[in-house]
Amino acid sequence: MVVKMKRLEILLYHRERDKFLADLKKLGAVHIVEEDQVAEAPDVQKASAELRRGERVLGLLQKMAKTRSQASALQKAAYTPEALIDHFEELEGLVEKGNQDIAALQKDIKTLEPWGDFNPQSVKDLQEAGIRIRFFSASEKVYGELDRKAVTIEEIARSDRQVYFVVVERGGESIAVQADEVRLPEASLTEIKKQLAHIESAIVKYQSEMEALSWHTGELVEYINIRKEELAHTRAMLSMPQHAAGTVLYLKGWFPAKKEKAITRLLRDFTVWFKISDPQPDDAIPVLVQNGPFAKLFEPILKIYSLPDYFELDPTPFFAPFFTIFVGLCLGDLGYGLILLLLGSIVAIKAPATLRPIALLVVILGFSTSVAGILLNGFFGHTLFGGPGVAPGSAFFPTGAQIFSPLGAVQTDKGQSFPMMSFALVIGVVQIFVGMIIKALNQILQGCFAGAIQPLASLVMLLATFMLAANAHMMNLDQLTIGPLHIGTLLTSFPTPVLKWSLITALVLFFLFNNLQMKIFFRPLMGLWEFYQFAGGIVGNILSYIRLFALGLAGGLLGAAFNFIAFMFITKDGQVNFATPAVIATLVVLIFGHAINLALSMIGSFVHPLRLTFVEFYGNLGFKGGGKSYSPFRQLTTAENPNNQS
Repeated sequence: MVVKMKRLEILLYHRERDKFLADLKKLGAVHIVEEDQVAEAPDVQKASAELRRGERVLGLLQKMAKTRSQASALQKAAYTPEALIDHFEELEGLVEKGNQDIAALQKDIKTLEPWGDFNPQSVKDLQEAGIRIRFFSASEKVYGELDRKAVTIEEIARSDRQVYFVVVERGGESIAVQADEVRLPEASLTEIKKQLAHIESAIVKYQSEMEALSWHTGELVEYINIRKEELAHTRAMLSMPQHAAGTVLYLKGWFPAKKEKAITRLLRDFTVWFKISDPQPDDAIPVLVQNGPFAKLFEPILKIYSLPDYFELDPTPFFAPFFTIFVGLCLGDLGYGLILLLLGSIVAIKAPATLRPIALLVVILGFSTSVAGILLNGFFGHTLFGGPGVAPGSAFFPTGAQIFSPLGAVQTDKGQSFPMMSFALVIGVVQIFVGMIIKALNQILQGCFAGAIQPLASLVMLLATFMLAANAHMMNLDQLTIGPLHIGTLLTSFPTPVLKWSLITALVLFFLFNNLQMKIFFRPLMGLWEFYQFAGGIVGNILSYIRLFALGLAGGLLGAAFNFIAFMFITKDGQVNFATPAVIATLVVLIFGHAINLALSMIGSFVHPLRLTFVEFYGNLGFKGGGKSYSPFRQLTTAENPNNQS
């Protein structure tokens, strides 16, 4: 949910500025509204550049810290944070220059290799004696057509149908040769290889020194936090314009409503006038979302798109359950789900606290995938439960398909049916309904009760249409059953006259309560366009959820294909022989095949539920977004930094 905020306005006596900012920072609750010119201030730009520089170096050192050797600790030396950053960038520059030199030398080596190892000085000595040696390359065909009577030619080497040869000229003559002349480096092959080895050795040394600097990451983190505090302090001071000949400073900010008592206590210790008020619709209010343990794990997914606007509902608790189900259905394999459960549990136990929320999210998605795998009757691409419609002997368990896997493919008198496809469409419709309800609630919470009528009318229209279709026995909706869910019975539970009047009423409301800023006489005309967009869009939105079925089916078929290929090595005359050495090939194909399938399936299982959330769900709830993150003025370091009080 979006945390309620309060606006704070302050008039402060200028001599109390430093102590006030120090106490405000310790409280760590007020998001200061910056003046427009703060970002362009020279001090802010300089401090921001230094901070970005330090953060870049810290990020690189933290990566090195993961792979560093204990031997690098022997090179550890004392550095101030500033000197450490300078030295790292110096070493980084030397490594970059060294790599450029290596690329140039490798090019020279490639050029010289066909000619062999010779001393370029000998060529210069011959030229001073009146004998000029020129180096050429040509295709075998072109080389064969050269006139050897008019030109003194000596073949040196052949490679890839290319001939390398020299032309000898005497007495200052210059002979035209129909071939590509080669300009050779002024050093021998041996000398260039020595230079290459020297530079490579130097780069290893530089990289070792850089690795040794990674032992200072803790000090650098503290340094960066100090710089962040100093930058925030500078921004805060510049955001306090002077009034009354500089004796009074003005400050505006935002804080969570639950912090009002703490803010009031702090302000009473200063010579200050202050005003605390509720936010207004035209205010730029920072957004802080706080959710329960489950929904909180999905907040990073929310931030991929945008934070909600302050005045709208946080969609995280509403899309989190659907996202969990969608990922499970897209992967849809008990074996893959158990792998995710195991990996997530290990990371949650062993990894640093910062990675635990991600690990717990993996555990939840792994559990969802495991449940979906049972429902879809799959374990590493193999059938789990046998029963009607399942070939005898093709499942791990001979019975149970109708009990444990109600979404698996079933054989009917009309052929094979896939309840999973129906389930995907049904759960998609449910999510769209939830989006419409949230859209209406958003309008009500913002005080626009009339604005809630259109989304509710859309909901009633859609629901009534489905029920009327079921009552008319269209598309067998009245017989729709998914496992224990008798959806068809629910759809036919209302009498047709009631549904018709509901549909007509919803249509009238839809046409009258769109574009509320317009006069009511013009709304029906605009309603035609709105209805066209709604009718065309809702069909596409619902059909988009079929991708949940398609991805799950594709992953299962690919897993089954890898199983088939793997067992071909140990199957003869329909009999599987595990005692043959070929079982090693079977294991290799199974491991690598399912690893590839899991990787591909995980990409699709993240991207497509993300699309269904950000396009179909957000589109139907009318998500506005664009919220600016709440960033309070607070203390980051363990001890107070005296520089902040200057």
